[in-house]
Amino acid sequence: MNENNLSRVLTYYSKFRKGKITDTNQFNIVIGTATETNLPSNTFDVIYSNATYHVLDDPAAIMVDIKRSLKDDGILAIRDGFVFDGRDKPCEDKTCSSPRAHYHEFIKVMNQSGFRLINQTEEFGYPTFKFKKQLDRLE
Repeated sequence: MNENNLSRVLTYYSKFRKGKITDTNQFNIVIGTATETNLPSNTFDVIYSNATYHVLDDPAAIMVDIKRSLKDDGILAIRDGFVFDGRDKPCEDKTCSSPRAHYHEFIKVMNQSGFRLINQTEEFGYPTFKFKKQLDRLE
């Protein structure tokens, strides 16, 4: 992500609104690492990941870090292609060399990272999984 790509994305999504998306929302580029997002703690109501889970070098570390960034009642939504039948499958994007993640391993990582699945839908050709934080106190 860079300023040019961010500008293109914001222009695209502004087409679906009355006015610029930047009139009602603030956007900042934050550069993370393979294990940390560098996002502020306890800040976000929703974090949405689109077609990125399968390319993470250390998904468990990133998910723990994302949990830190979400508010206690925050939602993490992950949309990506997954392997459900146990057979390895390549990403459908020809420019991506990463294989799809296996569903059962994905759910295991999410649970161990402190998330619980609250909803799964099939939208736009790929499943979207919505998670809530598992809090240390009783919910």
